[in-house]
Amino acid sequence: MSPGEQGWQLFRSFRTTDAEGRPTDLQFGLVDTAKNGTQPAIRVDGKTALMPLEEIGAELPEVIRRVLLTWWQREGGR
Repeated sequence: MSPGEQGWQLFRSFRTTDAEGRPTDLQFGLVDTAKNGTQPAIRVDGKTALMPLEEIGAELPEVIRRVLLTWWQREGGR
């Protein structure tokens, strides 16, 4: 099922792998919800998770930055 079929406005889609090396689809976009209107969301292999930016909006960019920085440091900046 494509993102548009479920009220998705797709911004970016990535083909990647999961922790076991299996192919995985990762999508970022907006999804229309009956209860809360349009919400930012992440979809991994068809399962959608809303990103409650009102609750975590200020923290989300910082958490992503820290995760990527830690990965970069552990991998030696390769």
